[in-house]
Amino acid sequence: MGFDFGRLCIGRGTLGLSEVLGENTMSGIPVLGALGGYESDEQKALIKKQEQMAAEMKKRAQQNEQARMNALGQKMLAFNPQNQLMAQMFGPDAAFTPQQFADMAANPLANPAAASQAHQQSLASGKPMTPEQQQEWQRVQEDKRRRAMVQQNMQAPWPGPAPLQQRTPQAARRF
Repeated sequence: MGFDFGRLCIGRGTLGLSEVLGENTMSGIPVLGALGGYESDEQKALIKKQEQMAAEMKKRAQQNEQARMNALGQKMLAFNPQNQLMAQMFGPDAAFTPQQFADMAANPLANPAAASQAHQQSLASGKPMTPEQQQEWQRVQEDKRRRAMVQQNMQAPWPGPAPLQQRTPQAARRF
């Protein structure tokens, strides 16, 4: 059984090394706050590299989100022939309208109201939008573009089959 250097016994309680020395909440790396706050060049380089990697991961996540949403739009367009067949066989009420397809291809993360408000405020004040606001604005613009593309490329449901005609009743017969 070895001694755990990560835990330090003080009186009756046990404190972790990060509680004793202080912890930098931005990077999760213990910083020697109680002992002078010295960070070595290696720690600074590590923090910088972690921030760079986090920015790259965030950018990649946005690219993946955009690719997923574009793939969803393509799937909606691929469903068009099946939708037309449903309208032909069962009537136009059994098929989706182009507006319904556009709603299905919408990005649930896009917030047009907040993006529009931020854009209007930046135009009125002359200050540039923050990177988060710019990303939201771009997400909303991409969503509008995708919805318009799906709605324009979907055909409206055909009228469907003619209703069945009632036969004229025959005269009563005696057996």
